[in-house]
Amino acid sequence: MVTKAFALLATFSAWLAFLWLGPSMDFTRHAPTSIIALHLLPPLFACAAWMGCSVFVRRRRMERERTAALEAETRERARQRAEQVEADKRRAERERSIDCRAVSISGLGTAKAIDAFPASRDNCRVEWELTSAGPHADGADRIGRLSLLMRQALEGITHIEPDCLMLPMFIVTPTGVSDAHAKSLLKQAIATMPAQTGLKRDDQPAIFTLDRSMSDGLATLFDTLPELGAALLIAVDASDSDSSDLLDEESTLSPDRMPPAQGASALLLMSPAIKHVSDIEVESGTHGKSVDALLPYWEHVSSDSHASTTTANLAEWRRLAQLPVLARIHRAACDDVETGSPGLLTQTRRTTTLMNEALLNAGVGSGMAFLGLVHDAGNIAHCGKRLACLGSALHAAEIDFEPVGPDALNLTDLIGDLGTASEVALLACAVAKTVETGRATLSAAFLPHGRLALRFIMPSSDDGTGP
Repeated sequence: MVTKAFALLATFSAWLAFLWLGPSMDFTRHAPTSIIALHLLPPLFACAAWMGCSVFVRRRRMERERTAALEAETRERARQRAEQVEADKRRAERERSIDCRAVSISGLGTAKAIDAFPASRDNCRVEWELTSAGPHADGADRIGRLSLLMRQALEGITHIEPDCLMLPMFIVTPTGVSDAHAKSLLKQAIATMPAQTGLKRDDQPAIFTLDRSMSDGLATLFDTLPELGAALLIAVDASDSDSSDLLDEESTLSPDRMPPAQGASALLLMSPAIKHVSDIEVESGTHGKSVDALLPYWEHVSSDSHASTTTANLAEWRRLAQLPVLARIHRAACDDVETGSPGLLTQTRRTTTLMNEALLNAGVGSGMAFLGLVHDAGNIAHCGKRLACLGSALHAAEIDFEPVGPDALNLTDLIGDLGTASEVALLACAVAKTVETGRATLSAAFLPHGRLALRFIMPSSDDGTGP
């Protein structure tokens, strides 16, 4: 626009100057046509300048629009690419699962609980005892019981596979015990264990505590196990209350009081990406490493990483990798369902949403047929509304199952309140039930502060490599 205005102004000024100087010239010597041509020359020049400037400006505008369109297209492609990367990341996290290769459960229980829970099978030990823990224990006695429970957990899992003690260990801190003290108790239990083939006496496996402030305490495993390759999960807890009420079948506990309990659970977990030793050997050879450097967690890394600095030879790893897959554990869908004391309709809607997310995480759709349900909805004062909402969510997902039938195990009602060890014990019992029935099992963990975690445990395939 400025160029056009300048061209018109220059042409108009030249024309005015020509007309002003014209009278002082002698035009008598020129023909009238020449005079007319001289007067028409400035308008023609102005028109030509206008057309030239218009073409130039139009081309400049088209170039700017084309450049802006290309920039907008580039930004849109970058945005779509970022959204796709984020969607792939969320889908990978959602679909991430864990293979359970061994499970050990032990503790106190009633005769009814012992009859209800699955019996021991290969690589799956379930040992509930009727032995009383004695009268009300003080703090020192409770610490001793916790140490004994940790040893029981280690003995149960090493009875299945001795080499698992060389793996990184995740421990759920017991109630009233600091993380550092829990690690110390576990190290003491490891030190008292008999010498194993995969663990030298001067080796110390890496021990980590799970964050109990998370919505789903086991979510850390789903995020770190691909880096670790394999890990050992341990959870123990013991009530300070008198356990005689638990062992008395005719005792009349208050409806609001959970029976005391103590128990230990240990699971040997591996990433589904690791199926055969040959895969690890090829990967090690590709990176120019020796066959002894089998997994990332056997390499020396920074101390703030979830990794171990212990080493193992090929034979020890082959024994671990050849363990059959008992079940595949999928990431839980966890959210608040009881916040603000919601009505039955609101709580049912929230539970149904979680059920759909859990089905999505497991990679299955509505109408799934499963046989088992393990939950810790509590005693009669707590479980009515919870199981009603859970049953409605199952019905909405077109899953025909009765949450109060013989195939449903109420861990808290049968065993008692295991405190911080409840979620892992629930998971271990769900794996044991999947192994017993050969069908999928739903684990419903009612966590503190009104949270609910739903996850599906799927049976392994016939070839032993996973679902």
